Amino acid sequence: MVIGPPRSGTKWCSIWLDAIHDPLWNCYYQDLDKKFGGKGICCTGLGLFPDWVNEHPAPKVILHRPVHEIEASCIINHFPLPPKIIYKNLDKIEGMHVAWTDLFQAPKLIYRHLIGPGFDPLRHAELKKQNIQEDNYERKKNANPYALKMLRKALDRGYLM
Repeated sequence: MVIGPPRSGTKWCSIWLDAIHDPLWNCYYQDLDKKFGGKGICCTGLGLFPDWVNEHPAPKVILHRPVHEIEASCIINHFPLPPKIIYKNLDKIEGMHVAWTDLFQAPKLIYRHLIGPGFDPLRHAELKKQNIQEDNYERKKNANPYALKMLRKALDRGYLM
């Protein structure tokens, strides 16, 4: 699992690691294992559920990016601003905490922590040249209403308090 706030490289990371990006748009968090069967996940929403993430046996990398950079990137790219609780909850998640820039500057340690040996520096170098971003409008249009309803219920129940 790679968990970070929006605009912190999770989409890019999902391409690099051949993982599912932001599955909470289509799957309730408690159903991720059933739906994806152990496939890696790079997610901006799982920071809302630190207790569940900590109980999950997958290795975790938690990305950190300064709030002012995230908010500036959201505004420029017409993304909604993330709820502030996401930033606080990242510190509650157990795992390898890194700056989001480490995806590009120190990738071998991240790869080794998540996958083990086999880091491909040539592939990583090629991907570093790519500007990979989610199409937010397309993602919303294709979201699973049931998954979003369950996510909203979890948030309304005060899971975050």
